[in-house]
Amino acid sequence: MLQKMHEAMAHPKVKKTQEEINVAMGLPRNVNFTPPSKGSELFLFRPDGDGPVPGYALPMFKDEDGDEAHEFLMEDEETGELKMR
Repeated sequence: MLQKMHEAMAHPKVKKTQEEINVAMGLPRNVNFTPPSKGSELFLFRPDGDGPVPGYALPMFKDEDGDEAHEFLMEDEETGELKMR
């Protein structure tokens, strides 16, 4: 089974797709992606709360009630369909 997987990974179409995935993840085109080893930490405790906090990728909108969201769906009273607002 592993031998067949190794052969499949050498196929040009699979290699090209893997390169596209690497580029989409911001990695070099020819790097072999490997998950972290079992012993490495996935989360790092920051007791002072000074870790980086990413913001939202999209702007937030506020409705009449003060709710915030990336988008709001409103029901059309005539048709009953949901429409973005």
